[in-house]
Amino acid sequence: MLHQIYAKVIAGLESAAHNRVEKALDWQDDDGPKRGGA
Repeated sequence: MLHQIYAKVIAGLESAAHNRVEKALDWQDDDGPKRGGA
């Protein structure tokens, strides 16, 4: 039963990391050249 919980946690971390990478890439594309004003 624990392995199911671990699988869910790992899947959640992977999806969160994927979303974070996509946001980082979008941020670089949108605001990268400006480099300021946070």
